[in-house]
Amino acid sequence: MALNMNGLEGNERSAGDYTRKMVPEGRWSDTWQVFKSNFGKTVLINLVVLISFIPSIVIIFFRSYYLAWLYTADSVNHTMVYPFSPYTVGVEQNIVFYVDLVFYALLVISMLIFAVGISGAAYSFKKLINTHGDFTFKSFFHGVRTTYFHTLFPMLLFMVFVFGTVILGDYRAVMAAEGLKLGGITTAYVFVIIFTVLAGIYALWLIATGVSYKLSLKNLLKYSLFMVFGTPIQTIVMIAFAFIPLWLYLLSYLWSFMAVIMLIVYIFIGFTFTLISWMGFTQWGYDQFTNPQAEVEKAQAEAEKKAQEQALEDAKNPEIRRRELLAAGKSELLCRPIMPVNSAVKISTLGKEITRSGIARAQENRAALTSVIKDYEKEHSKDPAFVEYNKLFATREKVLDIRDKKGKKKKISSAHLLGSE
Repeated sequence: MALNMNGLEGNERSAGDYTRKMVPEGRWSDTWQVFKSNFGKTVLINLVVLISFIPSIVIIFFRSYYLAWLYTADSVNHTMVYPFSPYTVGVEQNIVFYVDLVFYALLVISMLIFAVGISGAAYSFKKLINTHGDFTFKSFFHGVRTTYFHTLFPMLLFMVFVFGTVILGDYRAVMAAEGLKLGGITTAYVFVIIFTVLAGIYALWLIATGVSYKLSLKNLLKYSLFMVFGTPIQTIVMIAFAFIPLWLYLLSYLWSFMAVIMLIVYIFIGFTFTLISWMGFTQWGYDQFTNPQAEVEKAQAEAEKKAQEQALEDAKNPEIRRRELLAAGKSELLCRPIMPVNSAVKISTLGKEITRSGIARAQENRAALTSVIKDYEKEHSKDPAFVEYNKLFATREKVLDIRDKKGKKKKISSAHLLGSE
């Protein structure tokens, strides 16, 4: 059964900000060309996203530092019984459990800041892809203003699942250290991991849909779920591809030198590679289930182009128009009023037989018509259009008759001839 995605059509966020252009090549090759030709812009956006990620980095760092300090400062449980031997079973696991309870909660809250960078970057790359590189930094802030909450919601949703998975894993470790049965909690832990992975996939589609379309929360959840089920294999493959910088960074810890290189790479293009790959893929996905209205978009682009050309023509310098009229020469059709054809003016015909009386009537009719035409010219001769037109050529004729003191005709420049002096 085909998915009904008609509710997406007409709700694009591009309305009022930019016009989507036709893809000259395939979607993937076009996205690659956009990435290469706008590399500097992508690096700049990556740095801004990295700045918004700093609070999360600080929380992760202090978690590791605090755990290391606790291990060295108080690695013994002072609950002692005779003969005063320390009871240390589960102490380390309990320390990790309570530390993660605090720091991962703070990590969830840090998404409030990280969502600023993700929303602006996701919208910027959406615009880059749809306009083939038409981007200014104002687009980043426009994306933050219009899509922040649609980005924050899925990020918080995913991080709540991550929080639950970590805490449940820590509690399972505590139970294992104390020798308790693990069957039930292990099953729950496996299911929570699966749900967290699914929530991550769903969150990525929620971000893409929220950045691309203006939808209510109900429709945002519905259509994002449709896209997950509509492109399951493609989504998994694309997520694996989009997060290549992350996989390489994690693998690079096997070699310390490579870890430094991959850290530098991630600082400059890590986030942008993931986002531009994902936004390009999701645009392809939407085009599979919705009508991209390419012809409408093409006609709209042509209409806007004509409107811009007309605006330029209307705003043309009056001086240029004046020069064009002078260069064309004085026209008898433009220098005086010409009476339009009027059905009220009757013209008598001679008929099949020519008689003296018929010729006389024709002459009288011609004289009357001439009088009407002269009266019309006299009445409209002072109209601004004719006055200004004749004034142009009167000035030129005056210039042409300039003579020096000896009576010789002066040399006239072309600019003077056209009346610009």
